[in-house]
Amino acid sequence: MRVDTTGAEIQTIEMNIFERILSFLADPNVAFLLISLGTLALAVEIWSPGLWVPGAIGVVCLILGFAGVGFLPFTWAAVVLLALAVLFFVLEALHPGIGLFGAFGAVALVLGGLFMLGGSELPGQALRVSPWLLTAVGVLALLLTVVLVREMRRSHRPVYVSPYARERLVGELAEVTVRLAPQGEVRVAGEAWRAELRGADSAEVGDRVRVAELSQPGLVVEPASHDVSNAETERVHSPDTGR
Repeated sequence: MRVDTTGAEIQTIEMNIFERILSFLADPNVAFLLISLGTLALAVEIWSPGLWVPGAIGVVCLILGFAGVGFLPFTWAAVVLLALAVLFFVLEALHPGIGLFGAFGAVALVLGGLFMLGGSELPGQALRVSPWLLTAVGVLALLLTVVLVREMRRSHRPVYVSPYARERLVGELAEVTVRLAPQGEVRVAGEAWRAELRGADSAEVGDRVRVAELSQPGLVVEPASHDVSNAETERVHSPDTGR
């Protein structure tokens, strides 16, 4: 059957904003980059709890990245590898110091991007993640693993503080800069210290705590409200000498 299209009117239908966003997310490089950044940001959030920003960015990037993969002719092996990469980096952040989980995560991430569209491409029109992007993400993931391992090993070294500085720090008020639950970070005497809270479940950013003692990771602090309650208790139980 012959169709005559001479003089036919051509109508161009533009994509709406939602379709443009989906088209952008369906790019293999964009989807892989979002998953990679989301994984690394989630690991940073677990390593330094209380920041919230890396965790929120990581979750959003992971959702958008896997949504973009859903519009691609992906392979399930690649999805499993990418999910394993997320799991490995979470485990590395929860149990840092060895680096095996981070190394496995970096390998799984790169292999997931490499096999994302394997077996689904057309001859001469292969859709795949850029090798340069795979290399950059792999190197970045390994660098993050090295940083986590180094920081964990450094935190286990004995902390030397001179007797003079020790006398000055113990009993000083500090301000919470990273939520203590019970570990976090405080600022005292113009310096940032890793700290562990004692005597309470948590302390929010901006709360005042008092340095109780020094430990290997940093400081052991207590809520400043304990001083007030202790003073009131002593006042109640002390003998009345005025009568």
